[in-house]
Amino acid sequence: MKPFHATVVEISTVTPMRNELTCVREFVRRVDAVLQSLGDEYEILIVDDGSTDGTGELLEELTSEYPRLRPLRLNRNFGQAIATDAGFQQSVGRFVVMLDGDLEQPPEEIPRMIAEARKGFDLVSGRRTNRDISKFLRAIPSRAANWLLRRSTGCEVRDMGGIKCLRGDIARELRLRAGQHRFLPALVHVLGGKVTEIPVEAHRRFAGHSHYGISRVFDVLLDVIYFTCQTAGKGRPMYFFGRLGMILSVLSGALLSATSLAFVFSTTATAWPLLLLTALTGFSSAAAMACGVGLELLSESHAGILDRRHLRLASSESVAADTEGSAESLRRAA
Repeated sequence: MKPFHATVVEISTVTPMRNELTCVREFVRRVDAVLQSLGDEYEILIVDDGSTDGTGELLEELTSEYPRLRPLRLNRNFGQAIATDAGFQQSVGRFVVMLDGDLEQPPEEIPRMIAEARKGFDLVSGRRTNRDISKFLRAIPSRAANWLLRRSTGCEVRDMGGIKCLRGDIARELRLRAGQHRFLPALVHVLGGKVTEIPVEAHRRFAGHSHYGISRVFDVLLDVIYFTCQTAGKGRPMYFFGRLGMILSVLSGALLSATSLAFVFSTTATAWPLLLLTALTGFSSAAAMACGVGLELLSESHAGILDRRHLRLASSESVAADTEGSAESLRRAA
């Protein structure tokens, strides 16, 4: 990776790429042109995620033409989330813009994303409009996943997968696991960040073929289900499994009463199945409680090992933006 030295870098772009040889040159040209027009110090960080088509070699060649380009090459394919996280950790910008390398997310939207982030938001997400994608393979699964994430996390972003702009310190504080690049807005929201979204125009892939297949649909849904369970009950496993255990306990008590009445007033053909069902719900209740306690202990140990912060203090910029907004609302009301 060719180092780039600047006193203060305002904007870093982070882009994971894998076998995007036909898109690389055009992507770097357009991103560099957009960032030059802003007049701020910047860096273009592209993470080669184990490409085998010459993407990494071309990136190295382009550094002589584009001095702000910083290629980072991984020694094998780790996946988009790990590649994105590697880019976040290597970035130095005050703002970090995450976008894909196939130009479906146009770099020309970067100035709008930065302008919105400067209003005090921790993350700005681009809600893609006019997408030319398969309805059954991508559109419907995407809507289902976004709906589930909104319901489970309270994050109102309608499109979790578009172009994003984060505060640099937040991007570098995250430690993304496989699949978590798909719901960064929800992840930042759960950690206490201030999140918003703006509409952006979606374009068709510049060249090459999409890496999105039918297997990716199942991967996305499984990642979303896992994250939903992880964040259920305000991130406390005991809340989720404890409530489930209490519901099963009440159900077991009701079944026990019904079983007693069945033994007294009915035949054993009715009573014995009820007794077995009572025992099953009672055992399930105890198992849910035990699972909640065990996961709670594991969660605490995991958070301690990673030094994971469960909430964030608002930055001075976001506090100032909120204060300005409140003052403006009062003036309008007056």
